[in-house]
Amino acid sequence: MQDEARHVAYGTLHIRHAVEADPDVAEEIHEALDHGEKAMVALGRAPDMSTAIALLLAGGADRVEDVGFPLQQRLSRNQFTSYLARCERAGVSRPERTTLPLDELGIDLDQIKAGSL
Repeated sequence: MQDEARHVAYGTLHIRHAVEADPDVAEEIHEALDHGEKAMVALGRAPDMSTAIALLLAGGADRVEDVGFPLQQRLSRNQFTSYLARCERAGVSRPERTTLPLDELGIDLDQIKAGSL
């Protein structure tokens, strides 16, 4: 886990440096993130994928409704919150541009913008 955290931190700092060195790079990064977010939302809303993840999180079909789907929603909220916070740290603020269903996910943008994550 520590190695992964180092890689993510390095990538975040690398993007930040690139944006600081050439602000025009930010638009290219935003365009790439626009496409990536659309793919993430489509994948997350695909019934076969969301049901499979919920089944795995619930440990089987018996508890998929009361355990699996709520855990899946929490997982998605945590993933997207972390993603948006990393974008902030990298200098490519996404809240005004993102097409992610922030309200549906229950993401607190004030917390992200304040950098308290």
